[in-house]
Amino acid sequence: MNTHMHRTQQTALARGRSNPEEQGWVLIAALLVAAVSASLTVGWARHAVLAKGQLEMSTGASRTEEASRSGFERTRELMRSGQPPGAEADGEDTVVTTSHGDEVRSERVKDGHDKRDVNVRAHHASGNSHRDAALRGRAKVVPGSQGNGKRTRLTDSEGSKVLLIPGLTMVTGMLVFTPSSDVSGVYLLENGAELVLEDCNFTGTILTRASLDETNPLATGGGRPKVTIKGGCTFREGTDLPGLSLCGPDLLIEAESDASLDVRGMIVAEEVDLPCKGVLRKMVVSESAESISSNISRPGFKRGPTDFPSFVEPGSERMTYISFPTEHFTSDEMDAIEAYDVDA
Repeated sequence: MNTHMHRTQQTALARGRSNPEEQGWVLIAALLVAAVSASLTVGWARHAVLAKGQLEMSTGASRTEEASRSGFERTRELMRSGQPPGAEADGEDTVVTTSHGDEVRSERVKDGHDKRDVNVRAHHASGNSHRDAALRGRAKVVPGSQGNGKRTRLTDSEGSKVLLIPGLTMVTGMLVFTPSSDVSGVYLLENGAELVLEDCNFTGTILTRASLDETNPLATGGGRPKVTIKGGCTFREGTDLPGLSLCGPDLLIEAESDASLDVRGMIVAEEVDLPCKGVLRKMVVSESAESISSNISRPGFKRGPTDFPSFVEPGSERMTYISFPTEHFTSDEMDAIEAYDVDA
């Protein structure tokens, strides 16, 4: 009796234990099922994506949206090159028609001296139907270099005040300041003028005629105003144009190789050649050429947006960041949505 029960228990236990080979077959079968499921899932997802793409292509929505994005990139490039569009209300926006017949209208609206609203709308009319796509962004800008378009200079309102500044010094020909000089005030360089600073401490602003108003023609060739730096020179902002040290869209700035300088105001020039040592603490805008030695320290350079005086009007505009704010539906749009009958 006991022997029979013992054998029965052994048989039950043997049957209860799984075979290693059977475990392998189960694992392979599970993997095959998972692979088939994944293949079906991926195939369905790919079909859904392709179907969405075919739907967009058949309705033209994708093409019109792409036209609006392309128009935004075009506007940003125009801003960077110094040829920015203006506001539609002033008739200064740009309109481009694509090869597919989409009309892309772009505008740039100033909102403060360093903020811009960029609006782009793509529209396509076909019979009684039409497609629209709009893109709106808010950008912060700083003056850019080498735009080959509009030049950076003073605003019209500020430029008109320069000639009324008490003690304004007009420079024609060559003016040389001897070593150990302390120079202060606002200096306006006429075409062909050259200002030589050697071991000087300068407090104030150096301007050219073309920096005051865009109607003043730019000096060219040998007639361009020039500032030459020798020895050790410091530049400090004055009270008439705070934050601005040198400004001339046609100005040449050159330093000797053994010179040293310390500039605490913004620099705007056509060409900047500084093969020396020193510190530039504010923004440098060069319209055509720029060479700044690696021995010159530029604190904060390329680490973030740099502030510039509110009375400086950027020529080319470089975007430092851009946001796309959410726009809420108007009450009329909400009424139209609620009144729409999907079954009609």
